Amino acid sequence: MTDPTRAPAPPVNDSSSLVVVPVDFGPGTEAAVAAALSIAQDGAVRLIHVIPDDDPWSVAFQVTSTDAYQRLAALQRDHPNVEVDLRRGVPSEVIVQVAERLAADLVVMRAADSTWWTRLLGGSVVDQVQTRAPCQVLIVPREASPAEMALA
Repeated sequence: MTDPTRAPAPPVNDSSSLVVVPVDFGPGTEAAVAAALSIAQDGAVRLIHVIPDDDPWSVAFQVTSTDAYQRLAALQRDHPNVEVDLRRGVPSEVIVQVAERLAADLVVMRAADSTWWTRLLGGSVVDQVQTRAPCQVLIVPREASPAEMALA
């Protein structure tokens, strides 16, 4: 079902266009990258991973800088036409800042795993980026995990 308040993402297929893709290496990352590459065609695609540095409770679950860089490098090997960027900070803020600084035409993100707790705390990163981004935001449904597929 389409959100009637949001216009569909236009193709940004000229060589001066830029699509920003925040990646967290979760389910749906590849689908978001593939969608961005398809939409951008001859334009640039920038993958960005933000390591949160403001939440002491997430330290055990954070991807380290080295691991994140290796994962970004692997994505770049799989998709040689993309640029990669590794940052630290509040993910939604950094993503919006990068989109503004680079004058992005589109941000493509995987759908969030939204829970009542996330909504209570102000929404997911996707929610926050969608409301503050300087350009349109395309949300790509996450891929079903093998366990979820077995239940279907």
